[in-house]
This record gives sequence, C-alpha cells and structure tokens, in this order.
Amino acid sequence: MIPISLIAFGFLLFSTVHSQSPGTFINPSPQPQDFARFGTDPLSGNAVYTVGNLLNITWVPLESGSMTIVMWQVDPERPRNQIGDLQYLPGSSNLDASHYTWNPIGVDGNNGNPDFDLTDSNVFYFALYQTNGLTPLSLTSFFNLTDSKVNALGQSISATTSSILSTTSSTTSSTSSPFHSTAAIPSSPPATTSAIISASTGTSGSSDMTTGAKAGIGLGVSFGVAILVALLAGIYLLLKRKKATPTSPPPGLTAGQTEYKQEMPPSPKPRLVSTYGDSSSPMHELPSYQ
Repeated sequence: MIPISLIAFGFLLFSTVHSQSPGTFINPSPQPQDFARFGTDPLSGNAVYTVGNLLNITWVPLESGSMTIVMWQVDPERPRNQIGDLQYLPGSSNLDASHYTWNPIGVDGNNGNPDFDLTDSNVFYFALYQTNGLTPLSLTSFFNLTDSKVNALGQSISATTSSILSTTSSTTSSTSSPFHSTAAIPSSPPATTSAIISASTGTSGSSDMTTGAKAGIGLGVSFGVAILVALLAGIYLLLKRKKATPTSPPPGLTAGQTEYKQEMPPSPKPRLVSTYGDSSSPMHELPSYQ
C-alpha cells in the first residue's frame, strides 16, 4: 500500500509543474499572471544580483518556436513605470533552449550588454517574448543590481559611507521605501572632513568643545612659560654663585702674583771654630799688605 504522504507529495509536484504554462519564467521568479498586480509587490523583497557575476535565467519551454529575453529598468518611486526603452542581453534573441546564462552581468553597454545607469535606478525585470511576438508571455519579479558604486538599496556607496560618519547620532528613520535605510541619509556626502566632524558632534557640542580647547591651550602655555622662567632663573643664580666664590692661591703665591716663586732659605751661618792654642789646625797666612 502506498503511503498517503507519498501520494500527496506526488500530487503537489504534478500540480506545481503543470501550473506553470509554457513560456513562464522559473528563475528569476515570475510576476503573478494577473498583470493588474504588476508592480504592486513591495520592493523590499527583491532578489539582488552583482554586476560581474553570472545569472542563470530559466523558463518553461514552448512546444515550438524560439524565445527572446529583454530587460526593463524600473522607476523605484513609481514601479509600474519604466525608465527608457527595453534593451537586449548579449545573444538573448531567438533562443531555442529553455535557459540563458548572463555571464558576466554587465550594464555598461559593452560586449552586447545593455546600457543602464544604476544611479538612476537599480531595479529591473526581464520580459520573455516569443520571437517576433508583440505581447510578453511572462515577466520576472523585480530584482536589484549592485556594483562597486551602488549598493543593493540603490544608494551611492561613497555617499552612504560619508553619511554613516556624519549621521552616527541621528535617530531619524524612514520606512516608506526600501530605497531608504533606517537612518536618515543626506542627498550628497559632506564636502570636507571638518563638515563630517561638525555634523557628527552637533553645533552646540562644537562651540563647547572650542571654548574648552581654548582654555586648555591658554593654561598649557601659561604653565609652560612659568616653568621656563623658573628654569632660567635657577641657571642664572647658579652661575652667579659660582662666579662669586674666591679660589685660594697655591702656597707661596700671593695676591697679584702671576708666577709661583719660592724663596730660598737663608744660608746657614758659618760655624766658627776657635783654633787658638791648637797646633794641629792649619795656619793660614794673611797676605802681606802692600
């Protein structure tokens, strides 16, 4: 006996496959068949693809005939409206298969790619036509493209980075559109670094900060000058004290003398020996007086 769960699964699979008519997109997911609902779904659930990567587009094949894929750019403020004309992907016409690989994704107009400006809008959808047909057989759900300049929300990456620095304290939020983040983001980035600093700290904080900085600078300069004056005064007094201290001259050198002189000791007095009556002492005759 076949389990009831297996029968239910088979029935669900069969009904899912046959609910998609030929010429219906599989990936990206299709728009509802009711075209009155076109553009009414919230954009916050859009799939996101990156320029430079690849995208596999698949659909339910027709019994006969070829298919052509075109691409539209959507106005995010009025999703039911397109910007400009439809454009083809590289080799996306007269397709006999049921799949197409866009590799790499490009919107610069080179190598057969469409030419779109993501700063105008990064929201798109594909339309599937039977070749030479006038009415699309299927439309994909909206999807977003992102590159090095535009993020998934359609915001300029450089402007978003600058706004994060300048609105870190902002509590304003907006949820009316998925193309606005929860923090208020200015329309253009701050012009200078000083503007970023002033925006992040606020006007009142900047003036208080300037007053405190001035007071700190004045106190620091005064303290430094006082230390310098005290140091110079100490050096001056030390030099003056050394200059006033007299130096003792070396022995034998009196004031005013420039050379060292040592007086010879007096000659010893001759020792007088009496020779009177001593016959052994030599006799010295006096020279005769002439």
